Amino acid sequence: MLKALTTKEEPVMIRNEKKFFKNKLVKIVFLLALVYAGFGNYNQFYLHYGYGNDTFGGEVFKFFFSRYAEYIAVILFGVVVVYFERNQYTRRRILTLMLFMAFLHVGAPFFLSITEPSYGQNLPFEATLPSPHAPGTMLFVVFAVGAFLLGRRFDCGWNCQCVGFRETVGRPWRQTTIKTGTAWKLRHIKWFFLSAMLIYLVLIFTPPSDFSARYFETFWKTVVAVYFLSALFIPLTGNRAVCRFICPFGALYGWMQKISPFVRIKADKEKCVDCMKCDKECDMGIPVNALVHKVGEIKTAECMGCARCIEGCEKGVLRYVDFRDYLWALVRYVKGIFISGTKTEPKEVVIGHKPESKDVTKHKKVKHDKLELSDIIFALTLSGTVTLLMIGLAMLFQ
Repeated sequence: MLKALTTKEEPVMIRNEKKFFKNKLVKIVFLLALVYAGFGNYNQFYLHYGYGNDTFGGEVFKFFFSRYAEYIAVILFGVVVVYFERNQYTRRRILTLMLFMAFLHVGAPFFLSITEPSYGQNLPFEATLPSPHAPGTMLFVVFAVGAFLLGRRFDCGWNCQCVGFRETVGRPWRQTTIKTGTAWKLRHIKWFFLSAMLIYLVLIFTPPSDFSARYFETFWKTVVAVYFLSALFIPLTGNRAVCRFICPFGALYGWMQKISPFVRIKADKEKCVDCMKCDKECDMGIPVNALVHKVGEIKTAECMGCARCIEGCEKGVLRYVDFRDYLWALVRYVKGIFISGTKTEPKEVVIGHKPESKDVTKHKKVKHDKLELSDIIFALTLSGTVTLLMIGLAMLFQ
């Protein structure tokens, strides 16, 4: 086993991911999970079936057939996805998403029920922590700033329950993502939904009125209905249709990413051999290969920073760059002046997350293609720390 992990040979035992997720019975089970999560949310917001029963059994029923159904599905089916995932970066990301669901989206509201600080005089409801997708809340602002500094992946890649749902329960249909030229042009539809949310943002700072009340109600009914009805079409459209064309929050974070001077995937097109693996790996239908040759980078509102294209490139063409790289470059620049007496321009050292150390774009001699203890420790540390930080911020600004 040690020899298999330290040479270029494939390990003797490899879990057949593709074969498993193509199995018809597996797809049926995952499809039932899609229906279960959709029904739970639809029941809470529309049907209210079983909500008149205040007994212990009634409370249990309401828990399992409410918005928590989505989180339960993410956690349970995420275990299966992580078991088969061979890419360490993706495995850690999905593990972190699962633990965020458990700690932040289920544990925090269920056990603490903290009211999240919100801004505006015309808020349609009192938000409970966490509510990053409720315009006007503290976390809504935090995540928008995070997207500007670190990219859309600050939410869509590592924390979003919607992405977590599609990464796990929607996993068998990753390869059905529509990647035609027409689909790429249709990405602009999302700006309509973003415009609707920007109107929402303006209205929360205006005096209450019948118009704003009707607008808020229509907005949320539309978002909830479209989001969960679209889950039933995942087998036909792939697991990213909402993220690509509809989600107003993803559109906002994507716009923040696009105008950011820090965030992009840089490319060395001289290394590219046009194998097209980057296009094949992208669940958002981005023509990565074409952008590499045309502009030498991927800087679009659609990229959610999952890094599948980076990890899938065997030639090391792509590397992710964000605010931390510029900060690291500044540190080295200052260090060079005051410690070593040299002066290196910051622009010359901004080349991607400390590539001389643990850059995920570097080729590793050891294949981390199975779940390791370090993966669990990483996900627990990140999700636990961020959850405690968000709870602390909410309590501080009460």
